[in-house]
Amino acid sequence: MTYQSKPSGESAIGSDSKLFVRARIRFTLLSFAVALAVAGAFSAYVYLNVTSDVTDIGSQVTKSGGIPADTDNVQQQDNVQQFVSGTTSSVLNSLAYADIALLLCVTAASYYASGLLLRPIERANRAQRAFATNASHELRTPLAIMRSDTERLARSAYRRPEDAREVALSNLEELSRMERIIGTLLALVRLEGGMGNPRPLNLDSLVREELEPFTKLAREQGLKLSYEGDPELMIRAVPDIGSAVRNLIQNSFAHTSKGGTVQVTARPQGAYALIEIKDTGVGIAPDALSRVFEPFYKGEKSAGSGLGLALVKELVGRSGGSVGIESVLGSGTRVEVRLPLA
Repeated sequence: MTYQSKPSGESAIGSDSKLFVRARIRFTLLSFAVALAVAGAFSAYVYLNVTSDVTDIGSQVTKSGGIPADTDNVQQQDNVQQFVSGTTSSVLNSLAYADIALLLCVTAASYYASGLLLRPIERANRAQRAFATNASHELRTPLAIMRSDTERLARSAYRRPEDAREVALSNLEELSRMERIIGTLLALVRLEGGMGNPRPLNLDSLVREELEPFTKLAREQGLKLSYEGDPELMIRAVPDIGSAVRNLIQNSFAHTSKGGTVQVTARPQGAYALIEIKDTGVGIAPDALSRVFEPFYKGEKSAGSGLGLALVKELVGRSGGSVGIESVLGSGTRVEVRLPLA
C-alpha cells in the first residue's frame, strides 16, 4: 500500500468556531455599515441634485408658458408643484429600492467573503491549538513517570542502591525522551519562523554523515546496513534536511528485527534527487499509513513522540520536495524522498 504525504486535517474546536463566527458577523456588520454610509451619501447627493433640477425645469416651464393659456395662475402653480412632487417622490422611491438591493448584496457578499478570508486563519488556529495540546500531553507523560518513580523511592523505607539506580536510569530515559520532543518542537518552530532557507548541499556527504552513528548500532542490533550514492549529487534544500534523513533511518532501525536489512540509496531522477530508505521491518498497517505524517500520531507499537515524520514532511516540503511511503504489514517499508537538484 502506498501513501503520498498531504497536508494533515485538523480537529474541530468548539470555542474556536464560535470565535470565528463572531468575527465573521462583526466583519459583515462593519461592511454593512460602510455600505449604508456610502449608499446614503450617494443617494442624498443624487436626490438633492435631481430635486434641484426638477424644480428648475418646473420654473422654466411656468415662465415659458408651457402650460395652456386658459389655465389660471393658481392652477399653473399647482400643476408645477404636482410635477415636481411626483418626480422627486419617484426618484426617492427608486433610490430607496436601489439602496435596499445594494445593502442586501453587500451583506451577502461580505459574509461569504469573510468566510473565505477567515477560514485559513481558523484552520491554522485549530491546528495550533491541537498541536499545543498534544505537545503538552507528550511532555507531561515523562514528567509524570519521573515524579512517580521519585516519589516511590522517597516513600521507600529501605533505599537500596539498586532501587536508586533503577530510578535514575528510568529518569534518564524519560529525560532523553523529553529532549527529543523539545528538539523536534524547536526544529518545527525554526521552520515556521522562516529560518533555514534552501541552499546547495552535497547529498552524498549529508547522507554519509547521518549514517555514521547507525553503523555501530547496526552491528549491535544484528542488522545489515547498506548505502549507495553519487558523490557528485548536489541538491537544494534547507540546512536541517539531514534531520529528515536521520529520522527516517531511525524509524527503520526501530521497526526492523535482528537479521533484517536497511538499504539507503541516493540517485538523480529527472530534476530531482531521489533518496530511498527501504527496510525489512514489521511494516505499517493500511489504516495507519495515511496518518503517519500527522503531528503526534503514533501507531500501536510506536514508542516515539509522533513528531519525527511530521518534521520530515515539513523539512522536505520547505525544500520544495515531496515524500512518499509504501508499506506491507509484516514485509517492510519503503520511503521515497524527492528533493530538487541544485
